[in-house]
Amino acid sequence: MEINSEQMNGVRKQLIEHIKSNFPEETVEEYLKKIEEMDDEKLIYFLKENNLIQNEKSQTEETCIFCSIISQEIPSVKVGENNSSIAILEINPISKGHILIIPKNHLEKFEENEEEVNQLIDEISEKIDKKFRPKRIEVFTSKITNHLAVNILPVYDSEDKNSEREHLNLNELKKIKEELEEIEELRETNENVENEKVDIPEINEKNYWIPKRLP
Repeated sequence: MEINSEQMNGVRKQLIEHIKSNFPEETVEEYLKKIEEMDDEKLIYFLKENNLIQNEKSQTEETCIFCSIISQEIPSVKVGENNSSIAILEINPISKGHILIIPKNHLEKFEENEEEVNQLIDEISEKIDKKFRPKRIEVFTSKITNHLAVNILPVYDSEDKNSEREHLNLNELKKIKEELEEIEELRETNENVENEKVDIPEINEKNYWIPKRLP
C-alpha cells in the first residue's frame, strides 16, 4: 500500500513535534533542518535508521507514529490501559492533562471496541475532573496516517482543538501522571477505610457503669 502525500505530511508533523519535545535541546535545530531537507523516501529511511519504525512492518505501520508508540518504539507516558486501547499524555498538549486514547490496533474508526474505549474515556475523564477541576472536558477524535485516536481535552478557559499547543518533555509529563495517580491512591485509601470493620464492644454491666435511677 502506497503512502500518499497527506499521510506523509502527518508523519512529518508528528515527528517534528516529537523531536521538539524529547530530543536534547542542543540537537533540536539540527534535526529539524534535516527533516525539512528530506523527501519522502529519505524520511522513511531516517525513521528506520533511528529505530522509530521496524523494517518488517507494513508500509502503513512503518509511517504511523501511533503504532510506534503502542509498540514502545517511541517513548510515551501511559496513564491508563485496557484490552483494546492505551491512554497516554499528549506530548504537545493544548492544556494540562490533555490525553490521547489510542487503539492498540491500527484502526480508522471504532467498531468492535467502542464500549471498551468509552469505558477508558470515562475513567480518565473522572481522574482529570477530580484532580484538575477544569470547567469541562471536551472529547474529540483525530487521525495520523489513518490511525484513529480520541483526545480528552480539559478546558480551563476557552481552549479547543485548534488552540495553541505547548511542548513538554517526558519528565514534565511524568509529573502530571503522578498528580493523576494521587486520585487513584486516594480512592483506594477511601475504599480500604470503608471496608474496615469497626469492632463495637458488647455493652454489659461488667464493662459499662450505668448510674442507678434516682427515686
